[in-house]
Amino acid sequence: MVTLPALDEDCEACQCCATGSKCVTRNGVSNVCIDGCIARYFGDTCHTRCGEKCATCDALRGCVKCKDGFYGDQCQLKCSEPGCACTNTTDCSGCKDGYFLMGVINQCIPCDQACEKCTSHTKCAACVAGRYGELCRFNCNNQNCYCSSFNGCDRCRDGYYPRELNCAHKCSAECVSCTSFANCTSCVDGRYGQNCNTTCPANCENGRCDKDSGACRCKYPFTGRKCNTCVHGRFGNNCEGVCSTGCIDTCNPATGACNCKSRFIGVACDRCAAGKYGPDCDQDCLSTCDSCSNGTQCDTCKADYFGPEFGCQCLKQSCANSTCTACTSADRFPSNGACCPCSGQCRDGLCRSKDVCTNGCVEGFFGLDCAKTCTDVHPNCEACKPQIYLSDRVYCDTCMNGFYPSANGSCYPCGNCVGSTCNNRTGECETECVEGWWGARCNQICSDQCVACQRETGHCLSCKLTLRYGAKCEKNCSKSCTSCSVTTGDCISCNSTSTFGPTCETPCDVICVKRQCDVSGQCLQGCVTDRYGPWCNNTCGGNCRNATGNGTRCSASDGRCLFGCVEGFSGQWCMQGKSLHKTKLSLKSAGKNYLS
Repeated sequence: MVTLPALDEDCEACQCCATGSKCVTRNGVSNVCIDGCIARYFGDTCHTRCGEKCATCDALRGCVKCKDGFYGDQCQLKCSEPGCACTNTTDCSGCKDGYFLMGVINQCIPCDQACEKCTSHTKCAACVAGRYGELCRFNCNNQNCYCSSFNGCDRCRDGYYPRELNCAHKCSAECVSCTSFANCTSCVDGRYGQNCNTTCPANCENGRCDKDSGACRCKYPFTGRKCNTCVHGRFGNNCEGVCSTGCIDTCNPATGACNCKSRFIGVACDRCAAGKYGPDCDQDCLSTCDSCSNGTQCDTCKADYFGPEFGCQCLKQSCANSTCTACTSADRFPSNGACCPCSGQCRDGLCRSKDVCTNGCVEGFFGLDCAKTCTDVHPNCEACKPQIYLSDRVYCDTCMNGFYPSANGSCYPCGNCVGSTCNNRTGECETECVEGWWGARCNQICSDQCVACQRETGHCLSCKLTLRYGAKCEKNCSKSCTSCSVTTGDCISCNSTSTFGPTCETPCDVICVKRQCDVSGQCLQGCVTDRYGPWCNNTCGGNCRNATGNGTRCSASDGRCLFGCVEGFSGQWCMQGKSLHKTKLSLKSAGKNYLS
């Protein structure tokens, strides 16, 4: 049999020993119970209690069996199927009373209502009180009995006695079951004792307690056999008080008084020693404070220092007269008979009184007393300025990253800037605009016909429709284009190789082979007879030998003679010879120089 761990439960020394039992020190272990534990507690010291879902609690080993429907180290896990008695999430090896295991589907199926236990839909193993027979279809003569025959009475149903008289008498109202009116064998929740006439202690969990001893699992923060004492660290009639962290150990369960750790003082050790503050009284107050609640303000001052609300920085020796209506320096002001330092938020550290700074505020603060911060204007304000000198009316001058000052003095998010970054004073984007926006702040939307537009002007850089152009892509390009310039509308390419020009409506020149040209008019397949150059607008040299047939006598790309030179000339362009000077002159007049 596997022993299941149980729940640790605070139980005062010896209080959970069996009724009347004593406890001793044995083998170095103190508070060992001699005669065992009260119900549902186990171990040498009876300190540990079996959980509520434990069905069988062994005095030595603890919980050895979970209640039907639960499993786990502390019986804290519930079986997935409602009728299962399981050992893990998937296993359903057995069923609770009132269910039977259907092996084909491995599920626990409810028994017939008349069956207390069953092995199938057609066979009851035990009937409910008042019924008998194989299928529990027959009524007992005495309905308060469990019977196996019409006039039989094997035992009584809960709440009735005795069997010998066919369970004719009712138990006391405090009993669940009994052997006589004065002898209960089990009690209703909230009662215990031989006749169940004693109420369970008030602080029992769920109001239930052990039938014989009245011991129970206590509500927090109660403990003890009768749940009438406080757990360690609590005090008061209802254990509502918490012992101070300044207590060396625990505190008096009635008053909370205790012995103090260093740095703590008071009957309950709930105050810090002079000059200390914090939950553990380990933080130092300002050097001028006698006591404080934080590191910037004093509750009381040390001798010769005044003004706890001013950090005990006020001095009587700084007064300019006996009534202390003025101070000896402009960086202090009179208050309650002493001179106190001006706020650090005052510019130059000068003030007229605690409520008025002389020269305004340092950056980040505003107001007559410079006590307000720029984040009071707007959460994203970094620096602010008064609209009128020494006024509470301020506007945000510089915003935090990702924001810029608006006309009303608050902070707006940067516009549609790439990366959401902009100048935190002007709002101008420090990067490009996200697609579809333009302007210095990228807060103006491009035309709905644009894919993207120029940041400075908003003019479209590209259009959603292919054959559109203009500042807002509002104009149509020539239908003879396949694409066109977004600014001029001139064709970038034509839908035919037989035309060219800004609108692709000019026929290619006849000097191009097959009259094929690109959008600029350059011939695509070369030149007709005796022409050369990209536009075939140059004539082959006169000294080139003629081709046979209709072929051209020079190269279409650079004019070199293809079939040699006429007599008296040589070179690739046939320009060397006695007629060279004349040929140069003629080429210069044509704007070309092809000397080899």
